[in-house]
Amino acid sequence: MMVGLLFIVVASALQRMYLYTSIFGLTELRLYTTTFMIWISVVLVWFVLTVMRSRRDRFVFGALVAILAIKAMNPDALIASTNLDRLQQGKRFDPYYLTTLSADAVPIIVESLPEVVRNPCGKTTPWNRKYATNGVRNRMTGAPETSGAPGHTGRSRPTQKPAPLT
Repeated sequence: MMVGLLFIVVASALQRMYLYTSIFGLTELRLYTTTFMIWISVVLVWFVLTVMRSRRDRFVFGALVAILAIKAMNPDALIASTNLDRLQQGKRFDPYYLTTLSADAVPIIVESLPEVVRNPCGKTTPWNRKYATNGVRNRMTGAPETSGAPGHTGRSRPTQKPAPLT
C-alpha cells in the first residue's frame, strides 16, 4: 500500500517537473531531479520484485545497475541539445545558460552555433553572439569545470578544438 502511494507522489512530482521543463527549458537541477525520481521508481519496482518476494540477494545488484546507468549518460550534452531544440521550435531560450555547462556540451553548441547567435526573429544580436562565442572559447581553453557531476562517462571523452569563431 505504501509503495503504491509513493508511486502517486513520484508521478505528481514528475508531472510538475515536466511542466517546468516544457516552459523554462532543461537545467542540470531539473535533469538530476527527474533522473532521481525515475531512479526511485525503478528501485521501488525492483524492491517489490525482489525483497517482497524473498529474493533479497538480488536487490542490491539491481539498485547498483540503475546507479551505473545514471553515470553513463552525458548530462550537459543532453541539456544543450534539449535547449537548442527548444530554440528551433521558437520556445523560450537562454543562450547564456549554455555557456555555463561543462565542456561536454561544447560539440553540440558548436554544431548549432548559427542558431544560437540568432534571436527568434532571425536577426543576429551582439549580446547573443558575445555570450555564445565567449562561452565556447572559454570552454575550450581548459578553464576549470564548475558544473556537472564528476565521474560520468562524458568527462572521459576526448574533446576536439573547434574551428576559430568569426
